[in-house]
Amino acid sequence: MARHESLRTTFTEDDEPKQRVAASGELAVQLYEIDAELEREAAAELLLNDLRNQGVDFVSGSPLRVAVACSADVPRVVVAVYSHMIADFGTTAVLGRQFTELISDPAARVPGPRAHQPLDQAEEEQSSRGRRRSEAAIRYWRTNLSQAPQGLYALPNPEDAVPGNVMCIIESPAGAVALGRIADRTKSSRHAIALAAMCAVLTQ
Repeated sequence: MARHESLRTTFTEDDEPKQRVAASGELAVQLYEIDAELEREAAAELLLNDLRNQGVDFVSGSPLRVAVACSADVPRVVVAVYSHMIADFGTTAVLGRQFTELISDPAARVPGPRAHQPLDQAEEEQSSRGRRRSEAAIRYWRTNLSQAPQGLYALPNPEDAVPGNVMCIIESPAGAVALGRIADRTKSSRHAIALAAMCAVLTQ
């Protein structure tokens, strides 16, 4: 948790949503007593289900929850559950590998040098240099995308129906006018809107 700010991040419920990163704190670890005959995989599944059912308190709780299953006070299974708000699938794999290294080698149980953190990234993006880079990237993609073909397959409409298939050409001046308004309102692409409209027509 000292290595990764995301594992210490909670979210406020103020009028303006904000992320809060704790500088220090305690992590509550839940302990379970299990039957010594229970397989480790089955014990892990029991702990996982219990942690999942408890939900996540994103305001005052921790986005990371840990449980340990013991038999006669001997730890047998450790389970960690990460909220998707702070770790995706790839990140979870990295955290799992690091955690395995920490418990395997006592000498490795140090946070290590401070790495680039989400707050560092946010500060960089809000700096004058970061804003210039973002504006340059937007100009680049706006220029290139405006010059690209607007259709996935830029082919002319067939003049005759293909044997065995049914061809239908729909023309709607009113739909063309509405398309721009719908795109502005929904922030969706015209192609996605046209496809949704065609599916709505086909359902009727």
